Amino acid sequence: MSETILRYEEAVAKPAPSLPEERPIRFGLAKGQIAVADDFDDPLPEDLLKTFYGLEPDEDWPEFLL
Repeated sequence: MSETILRYEEAVAKPAPSLPEERPIRFGLAKGQIAVADDFDDPLPEDLLKTFYGLEPDEDWPEFLL
């Protein structure tokens, strides 16, 4: 027999099984499989950076973004 949660005699929900217990995080599973470039955290070129702000590469920076 399945149970149903009612509100004013109208079905509103059916209980679902609880989620399994979370397993602990295992660090290092992809060790040696991922390479990060040496320049990963270098600043972006200005023309590319401007596109993130909706500007054209040759457009000047607006005052409020300086």
